[in-house]
Amino acid sequence: MKNMTYGIYLRNPLISAARAISTSALLPLLMLSSLLTFSQVAAADTQVKTGVHEQTEVAGDPAARHLAYSTVFNDAVANDLNGNPQAARQGYDLLLGTEFAGQVATPSAINLAVLNRFDESKTAFRHLADGKNTQEAQYASLWQLWLTARTWTGSSTALQKQLTKDTAKYHFTYPRYQAIARLYAGKGSPDAIFSAVKSMPETSPLAKGDAVTEATFFTGGYLQYVAHNNNAAQKLYEREKNALNRTSLEKPLIDKATATLLATNHKL
Repeated sequence: MKNMTYGIYLRNPLISAARAISTSALLPLLMLSSLLTFSQVAAADTQVKTGVHEQTEVAGDPAARHLAYSTVFNDAVANDLNGNPQAARQGYDLLLGTEFAGQVATPSAINLAVLNRFDESKTAFRHLADGKNTQEAQYASLWQLWLTARTWTGSSTALQKQLTKDTAKYHFTYPRYQAIARLYAGKGSPDAIFSAVKSMPETSPLAKGDAVTEATFFTGGYLQYVAHNNNAAQKLYEREKNALNRTSLEKPLIDKATATLLATNHKL
């Protein structure tokens, strides 16, 4: 997710320099969340369920309120990264109407997809794609392509036609995002995407890890839902598993897809 860069966000780009929430703002938060232990995550879950509102009722103390919101945000991201999206949802919902609304927007949109609330996720990413944050907007546009493929119920030919039409209306400036868009438009290749990642000027391991995670997620999604080549998707997930950034919010989705494909192939 951006690391988001948000690559997220934290992406200097979701979640790097630029996946997706304000990188400079999300990076320290995600790094904190990655340090949470299992017991801390469990405690955070209980906190979100029972004590969050009391914590944030400190309107007279902006610093205390900001700290409380930061804690809720870190706990929500930690819950998502640790496979507890329902608990994460509670934290995101609480923060959407607060001063943290901008920071929480991208991880919240991803969380909705994790929960299979695809229509709501589409709406959230549509708003992000119209935003002023260049990298976040481009990242959100890629998610719109993924969500279209993931939820398509018509023919494969009609899907490819729609994706080709959609990619034409989006503007991508990052080479790796351009390569992903070309793949969804039916004109590119997985190899071109990973070549673009390798050619990134950023040298930060975190930025590279976010970019690899993003590339794996969107490429795997194309292979599964557009090309309908589950074997190729599984091989990709297995090939890149050790290079994925564990603090990128795409990773839980990749892990889930990998487990599903392995279980399906085991039954065959």
